[in-house]
Amino acid sequence: MSRDIRLDVDFLGNMKTRKLIRELGDHGAICMVRLWSYVALHHPKGHMNGMTLDDLEDAAGWTGMRGAFASYATRMRWVDAADDGHLSVHDWEVHQGWVYHSEKRSEAARIGANSKWEKIRKQGLNAARIQGGNAGSNAPSPSPSPSPEDQSLIVPRAKPARFTVPTIEEVGVYCKARRNSVNPERFHAHYTANGWKVGKVPMKNWKAAIVTWEKN
Repeated sequence: MSRDIRLDVDFLGNMKTRKLIRELGDHGAICMVRLWSYVALHHPKGHMNGMTLDDLEDAAGWTGMRGAFASYATRMRWVDAADDGHLSVHDWEVHQGWVYHSEKRSEAARIGANSKWEKIRKQGLNAARIQGGNAGSNAPSPSPSPSPEDQSLIVPRAKPARFTVPTIEEVGVYCKARRNSVNPERFHAHYTANGWKVGKVPMKNWKAAIVTWEKN
């Protein structure tokens, strides 16, 4: 998951943005940046699967006349709307390549980490064999090395699981599995707007929140 988006230094000065501000005000420009941030966090490939134009305005935080922001965004090709209603950010891979390829970077990092810890594990096994081979010798023993049985010395200790914001698709799959009437888009937009908090406390388990919504 990417936590950054690329914003051109001339974003506020270029002709397209000035037209946006003239028609929708400064709030319109802020909403466009907020929409890009939302897409980077939840739809890194730029395809807003399952989202409607109303959902798009909710994600952007638009508070003006309903439909005005979505209409302008699609008319000016900030957002592409296919005939089947599918929405995507125009030229997302071109302008937000860092976000678009974030999953590939994460996979490369995972492979690199596994390789590192496998190397440490083998070093621990080799050190144990050398120490065992000198057991009957009068030669000084080498410095103590990690025992292959002592995994805590060669494997990083597990860290407490961190809360990860679910995608709309994940919420939809969970709601379908529970056969409830919770609207995934509405649930997702609600908690995105309040920073994924329950009251004033950061959310720890979004599935538990789904169960609570079922009772309302």
